[in-house]
Amino acid sequence: MKWVGVLRVKELGERIKKLRIKKGYSLRGLGDRIDTSFTHISRIESGQKTPNLSFLYKLSEALNVPMNYFFQEEWEEEEFENINESELLRKALEKLEENIKEIGEDMREEFNSVNNRLDKIEQSDKLKDLKTKP
Repeated sequence: MKWVGVLRVKELGERIKKLRIKKGYSLRGLGDRIDTSFTHISRIESGQKTPNLSFLYKLSEALNVPMNYFFQEEWEEEEFENINESELLRKALEKLEENIKEIGEDMREEFNSVNNRLDKIEQSDKLKDLKTKP
């Protein structure tokens, strides 16, 4: 599972697509505006490709939203006008803390799964060794 900040890559792509459509841009039109191909944007929107910070910065400038828009839970654009930067950062930190816990749990589950698989492989190898010894 790929993560970017506090969001899964697919969720980030969906958020980008929703905002692009809301702002009235086609893939090609937005690509021209931020000097990238429409296929690159399409892959990011579908979760096939992870955007880098440079891409997100260009996107935030073109779509007139702050960078943290991409890393927050759902926001309405009007909310940005009534919240100062420290409030946005505080909310971002709170959400980040929640998601770090989730990521940690996901990583622990993945670790346990791999560890269990390794144990099974090692047991299987030991059985093979026993069968091949005279």
